[in-house]
Amino acid sequence: MYKSTLAFLVIDDKVIMINRNKKPWMGCWNGVGGKLEKGEDKTVSVIREIEEETKIKKEDYDLEYKGILTWSVDNNQTIYGLYIFVCKLNKLNLKFPIKTSEGILDLKEINWVIDHNNLGVSHNLKYILPYALYKKELYRYHCLFDGNTLLSVDITLLEE
Repeated sequence: MYKSTLAFLVIDDKVIMINRNKKPWMGCWNGVGGKLEKGEDKTVSVIREIEEETKIKKEDYDLEYKGILTWSVDNNQTIYGLYIFVCKLNKLNLKFPIKTSEGILDLKEINWVIDHNNLGVSHNLKYILPYALYKKELYRYHCLFDGNTLLSVDITLLEE
């Protein structure tokens, strides 16, 4: 059912974010990730996407699966979804900002990313990221949108 991944690469109190060049969330800061290729599982996909988008290798981080993000738009019953991951970086040898084909990568303070006054990040991120970073349990984050306007975020424990 879920066809994409989203990863947050963290070192100390900072997270690598991408200001996206294309939909979804064009012009907004978000984590890195992308679509699962045919026959690919979520973990293999997120490792591949992290390396493609950041050039960071698997041996440079510890990967944690943190749950699923689902959303519906315009009261549509269709639910879209992706897998959420947090990567705790062991080292970081990049100089930011970095322009890529996907957008601009930069290292941002976590408190800046989750600040409710920050309109430049994906609108649901300020609700999701604190759970993904600081809780041990797996969660399902379900967001309801009216067009591009976030109406609600429902966060529940994931039974997996």
